[in-house]
Parts: sequence; structure tokens; C-alpha cells
Amino acid sequence: MKKCSKCDETQPLIQFSKSKNSKDGLQSWCRSCKNQDYKDNRDRRLDRMRMNNYGITSEEYRQKIADQGNACEICKLPFVPDKNPCVDHDHTTLAVRGILCTHCNSGLGHFKESLENLESAQEYIKKYTAQND
Repeated sequence: MKKCSKCDETQPLIQFSKSKNSKDGLQSWCRSCKNQDYKDNRDRRLDRMRMNNYGITSEEYRQKIADQGNACEICKLPFVPDKNPCVDHDHTTLAVRGILCTHCNSGLGHFKESLENLESAQEYIKKYTAQND
């Protein structure tokens, strides 16, 4: 048994994650407290990640979303509440381009951000759409 330093409840050891930095080899907070802390600080972590990775502040991120009408810049579908839209950026220059839904952002990545690949995919779809008309 071990006492959680966050909630002060004594719980079975299985309720504590492993830690290489503690004497007993376990985290000081129980899994429940750790999970709650993770959820409570989610927005702050995401804001810090966007700043570190893309150099975009939380205000700039929210303003870009508002400027786009709260919708993906590619598919125009509204962003789903409680799902964070993706910051799209040029992988060569690292410049932020816009805010996209997960599907469109992944799609660009799968096509290697290549206009040639995207145009080829467009022609492919046109070809098989025309055959089915």
C-alpha cells in the first residue's frame, strides 16, 4: 500500500505508475490523480507544444480558426468541438499556412505535400468518376 501525495488516499501499489527517479520506484501520485492532472492541463500543454513546434501563440491559433469561420481551410467542414484542429505548416520553411482538420492535414502528409501527387490524385478521381457517369 502507498499514500498518494495528491489525494492523500492510501491505495494498492498497482494504482501507482513506475518511476525511475523515486526511492520506491513508483510515482508519488496515484493513476487517478495523474490522469486528472493530465486532463486539467491539456490546453496548456497543447498551447506550449504549438508555440515550441510552430511558433504560434494560443491567441494566434484561435484567431486563425476564427478567421477561417471555425472550419477546415481545405474541406470547409466545421471543426468538431473538443478535437483540436491541426496547425498546417510548410515542412521546408516551417511557415504556418493554416488550420486544418485531422483528415486534410494527414492527407497532405500522405501525398508528401507534392502538387504533382495531388494533381495526379485529382486526375485519377476524375478518370474513374467519368467512367461511372
